[in-house]
Amino acid sequence: MNRRVTTFLGCIIMTLAATFCSAAETITISTGDYSPWTVEKSSYGGYVNRLVREAFKRKNIQVEFVYLPWKRAYEEVRNLRVHASSFWFFNEERNAEFYQVGPVSWHNEVFFHLKSNPIPNWNKLSDLKPYRVGATIGYTYSDEFWNAARNNVFGLEETARDDINFRKLLRRRIDLFPIDEMTGWRIVREQFDAGMADLLTTLAKPLTTTQGFILFSRAHPDSERLSSLLTASLEEMDKDGVFDGYMDDMLKGNF
Repeated sequence: MNRRVTTFLGCIIMTLAATFCSAAETITISTGDYSPWTVEKSSYGGYVNRLVREAFKRKNIQVEFVYLPWKRAYEEVRNLRVHASSFWFFNEERNAEFYQVGPVSWHNEVFFHLKSNPIPNWNKLSDLKPYRVGATIGYTYSDEFWNAARNNVFGLEETARDDINFRKLLRRRIDLFPIDEMTGWRIVREQFDAGMADLLTTLAKPLTTTQGFILFSRAHPDSERLSSLLTASLEEMDKDGVFDGYMDDMLKGNF
């Protein structure tokens, strides 16, 4: 074979090999809509998913987000059908089953109620006994909250979506609805007629002040490696000022 042809073919093979070797690994992460933190209909996917995508990109890993109802998103990572799930409020009991990587977000979860249905601020959950409390299926809230609900400390009504809970609140079918403060006001202003936000207020004491984390099942063979890579990348991004930059974008409504 002509030496020039041989050299040409060799270059092609080397180029293809380099391409395959440098091709990014792809992982799948289950998630849901919790604007502005995770947003399916957004060029960035919301603040948290933008952080996660960029963090893995720095490690030459591409992320495909699968948007699902939150309960199903949790089951997907638990049953090893995805590599991870974004994102979940920290829960100590999950440590036995998951690596909780982060924090990737910071939250003040408060009780919304109608101004026309004045409710005194609470000190302990038993103070809410006279009221009907709404909850969204699959959400973390807190162990104290769920224990109180199971023990009938207050009446609990669960529904599939946050906007349904707000509709129930506006129709007086429930008295209180706990949700991240920023997310709650965003839902009301984006999904309801103008002026609806003026009908609502929040109790001063939050249900939880918490942080968001990415879950990796300890039973998944790739979890230890991926969680370590994400941890390292998030630390780099925090030092680089990326967290603050993305937060500024979110507060400006650029998501």
